[in-house]
Amino acid sequence: MIFFCIVFHGLLSAEIPSRQSLMLPNPQSLLIRTEVLWKMIFVSKDEFGVPAWKKVLDGSKTATRRLKPLMVGTDFAVQPGRGKKAVCRAVVTTCVTHGEWYAMEVAPLEEMASEGTAAKETAMLSEAKQEGFESVEGWLAWYPAHGIDINKTYRIGFQTKS
Repeated sequence: MIFFCIVFHGLLSAEIPSRQSLMLPNPQSLLIRTEVLWKMIFVSKDEFGVPAWKKVLDGSKTATRRLKPLMVGTDFAVQPGRGKKAVCRAVVTTCVTHGEWYAMEVAPLEEMASEGTAAKETAMLSEAKQEGFESVEGWLAWYPAHGIDINKTYRIGFQTKS
């Protein structure tokens, strides 16, 4: 008996075409995997030219902003470029909109009187470093330089798998 394996990259099970539309043979003669395989490509560089994927590998980049959300617990491949072999795997630990992140992490600090400014700067620098940048200015400048409105992104926290 011959088994075929068909993987539908990025399709949810509700979007997978029917057996008839694929013109597949008898269902007893093949195996169809319907899992979703996720990939994240990290080709960007920080303000000093260090590739993001290297920072993921060394653990200094633990967050990214993307235009589409991912479910917490999603396992994904970290790739240094489109079509390149994965350098490691990671799992999503958090996923919120940029606005939700700001409201939870930064906005409460703005309401504090004298300590608010310093605490806000510390929180923003911490986030810039989690994104793989050395400065808040370098982090915030990256988005408009690439035509992305940061307010339309999702903050995705992740952890590499060993």
